[in-house]
Amino acid sequence: MIRKLIFTTAALVALSAGAQAGNTVTTTQVGLVNTSSTTQSSFFGNNSATLSQFAVFANSGSISQSTVLGSNSSTVHQESLF
Repeated sequence: MIRKLIFTTAALVALSAGAQAGNTVTTTQVGLVNTSSTTQSSFFGNNSATLSQFAVFANSGSISQSTVLGSNSSTVHQESLF
């Protein structure tokens, strides 16, 4: 029973090793009206998001991040003429 538990734990660690990587996204928009939505989820990894919007009329952007053992960071820059 213990041996089976050890093998199961080792397999779980090996399979989750790839999920440790975080998420990174960079979005840049230039236009009349810009809209963007980003969602990031990770278990062990870090999430990083950068959103830059340059519009004539309006910008709308949202970033949603969740992690259990990592960290989240986001930067939003928006400019419009009107």
